Amino acid sequence: MAEAQLSRYPVSADPVSLFETLFAQAPIAFAIAHVDGRCLAVNHAFVALFGASPPPDYNIFEDELVAAQGLLPYVERAFGGEPVVVPAFWYDAVELAPGVDGTALPSGGAAGRGHAPPVEHRVALEVSMTPLRDHRGAVEHVALWYKDVSAEHALADERRLLRTLFELAPEAIVISNLTTGRIEEANAQARALFGYPVERLCSLGHADLSPPRQPDGRRSIDAIAASVALARAGELVELEWQYLNHAGEPLPCLVRLAHVPAQGRVLCRVTIDDLRPRKRLEAERDRLRELEEQNRCILEANRLKSEFLAAMSHEVRTPLNSIIGFSELLYYGQVTPESAEHREFVGDILVSSHHLLQVINDVLDLATVEAGKLAFHPEPLDLEVVITEVAGLLGTMSLQKRIRVELDADPALSVVELDPARFKQVLYNYLSNALKFTPEGGRIVVRTRAEADDEFRLEVEDTGIGIAPDQLHRLFVEFEQVASPAPRQPGTGLGLALTRKIVEAQGGSVGCRSEPGRGSLFHAVLPRRAQAIDAPES
Repeated sequence: MAEAQLSRYPVSADPVSLFETLFAQAPIAFAIAHVDGRCLAVNHAFVALFGASPPPDYNIFEDELVAAQGLLPYVERAFGGEPVVVPAFWYDAVELAPGVDGTALPSGGAAGRGHAPPVEHRVALEVSMTPLRDHRGAVEHVALWYKDVSAEHALADERRLLRTLFELAPEAIVISNLTTGRIEEANAQARALFGYPVERLCSLGHADLSPPRQPDGRRSIDAIAASVALARAGELVELEWQYLNHAGEPLPCLVRLAHVPAQGRVLCRVTIDDLRPRKRLEAERDRLRELEEQNRCILEANRLKSEFLAAMSHEVRTPLNSIIGFSELLYYGQVTPESAEHREFVGDILVSSHHLLQVINDVLDLATVEAGKLAFHPEPLDLEVVITEVAGLLGTMSLQKRIRVELDADPALSVVELDPARFKQVLYNYLSNALKFTPEGGRIVVRTRAEADDEFRLEVEDTGIGIAPDQLHRLFVEFEQVASPAPRQPGTGLGLALTRKIVEAQGGSVGCRSEPGRGSLFHAVLPRRAQAIDAPES
């Protein structure tokens, strides 16, 4: 067959010369080595690749390149008659070059015994060794083919590096095909996050890994479609998302989507940050804040308790001491029944008894409200009559301080249905408070107005000393008395707090508007027809 092929050339063509030309001009580096290790011939590509021809004393079995790259076993196999292909390896002539002072560099040896003067870049080589047998079948020579596979090797190295970085990334990453909606790649963190093996995870899509609806109420499939559309448009999408792991447990995550150009495919890189640690930390911080708030409330309650006990001690002891003192004078006959002093002392005992009863009633009523056992029994009330009655109870105080108490009633609210005792208690607390803090010669107006179809508004407006804006929050709080330039007034600080609880228990509300030096306006919004509420049985 060889003869037939050669016969096509002109008779003048020398086949040996043709083969020599083919060997010399081949684009792949060739070398022919004798079985004893000597290099007999190299072509131009070999010289171009390694920078020089091997020196006359070169021997492949002593080649530093062969030793450094661990190629000696391959060479021995080839010279033993076995065709060998050496896996690609990186060859750097600089690493094998001698130092400037003639000592070997750390990689050792000269540059391949004349293989190459140092070059400035590495080359990836793939070496094939083919035994050449003589007519007796003995291996006398070996042909060595050196192929530059730097581009392919670099690409493979880059892929391995990217794969390593992908797998070792601290966050979960998946590569999704936007056309099919399926996951194509998932790193170790993603597999650990979802709890699926890679084969199973890569058979699912993001919709399969999500609940039907997100916590904000959006359908997951619609939200995915909207996010994918943005990603395909080139936008970097970032959003909070809830996935489900293999056990169906919710996975709150922060997700970032980025379009990844790929030939023939539309891919998207999805980076997933597990928010559970952050949310646990936030929950722990919230719990600590709650504990701090509870601790603050406990300290505040302890302070208020101490103030309350001090106030109660004064409010209870003072009338009791009066009752006991005047009673002893009467009991031991220090004053005669016919004397004016006798009547005065009896009156003092009566006033002190009423004050003591009021203090005890306030404490008991507040305890009843706190326990949820306050009862309401509404009945028709004439507001003008009730307001006049309560104003009469406080008439002595208003006369002593020459304070004018006026009534401004809405005729449309002549009759409402409320618990009379509780309404009187609310009005009494408001009116007595106004009398306490209004200077002599002042004015107080008790006003009723329609608030809504089923509500009305009770107002008590005075021309008293007023309340500073930073003190308004202390109103309607148990055991609190606002700071005031006026002398401290007697009382436990329970009246307004009890008023708020009584009104709110009927579905109403309370409030205050005040200006220092110009007076205050306290109001209560109440239902026109309150619902009956029975105290629950113990």
